[in-house]
Amino acid sequence: MARLSAGHLTARVRCSGRDIASIDLILDRPLRVLSGFHGKPPADCLRLLPLLFPLCGTAHVLAALQATEAAASMVPASAHAAARNTLALADMLAAQIWRSCIDWAHLARTPAVPGPVAQARRLVERIALALYPEGDWQRIGGGRLAPDGAALAAARAELKQLRAILDLTGALVTLRTEMVRAMAGTEPEWTAFVDGCFADMVDATTANLEVLDAQLQAMVELPATPVTSALLAVEAGHGKGIVPTARGELCYELDLDAAGVRTCCVSAPTDRVFAADGPVVTLLQRLRQAEDPLLAMRWIVAAYDPCIEVKIEQAAD
Repeated sequence: MARLSAGHLTARVRCSGRDIASIDLILDRPLRVLSGFHGKPPADCLRLLPLLFPLCGTAHVLAALQATEAAASMVPASAHAAARNTLALADMLAAQIWRSCIDWAHLARTPAVPGPVAQARRLVERIALALYPEGDWQRIGGGRLAPDGAALAAARAELKQLRAILDLTGALVTLRTEMVRAMAGTEPEWTAFVDGCFADMVDATTANLEVLDAQLQAMVELPATPVTSALLAVEAGHGKGIVPTARGELCYELDLDAAGVRTCCVSAPTDRVFAADGPVVTLLQRLRQAEDPLLAMRWIVAAYDPCIEVKIEQAAD
């Protein structure tokens, strides 16, 4: 299957000097319906999702996995829910660290810090193997869950090391310096709003570091669970799966029939936040002035943490 684009967001600013006449947001999300999955076995689709969504691939698999099991009327052992929640949190943390070390660096015009990002993404893989030693955590109905105490302890040690090298406070201070310059010429509340968004992201990342450590410790107590029989066939069924991510809830809905996946739809936080009637459009209706309107727009959009390519451009007269 050809690689699909996760989409892109374009903000067109109609302005004259520092005066802003209007702002139009154009959201292109071709993955609203994953037509490439139609007719394929569900297991094949689950294997493809991390290729389509390299940043939050685990979350996409977990949401689609829930939806598949619901459509097939399968109820996995309760231990799988706890293990999957831990994987979802690790994936969320990796996305948050990408945000602070890569995206924020670009905004602040400072060198990116890829080390913690790579370490966080490796940690997701190691936690998965510590829980599912055969690497079958995405198996429909549940893989072989066998928590490895030593491997989980090693993951906690790596998490502690990651916490030590992350400088979230320093990143926020650097970001604030550039943010004040970027928001020059706007009303004072705009600077406070953007600053608050980034501060909230730091708080959320810090909290998730603590929660993940506690969850890893609790995983040792999970009972070993054998492999669930594979999904063979289903006449027809509809299912929905929801997984939390760094940007909000990710929702998958799909229909199964005897041939495989009949329809598959995804609703991501970006779809809701940047919708025509969403909060960003409503907020931007109040932006009327900035020393550099395009730069101010870039920062306001970034404050909402889009997970797709963003283009800020001046509208033609």
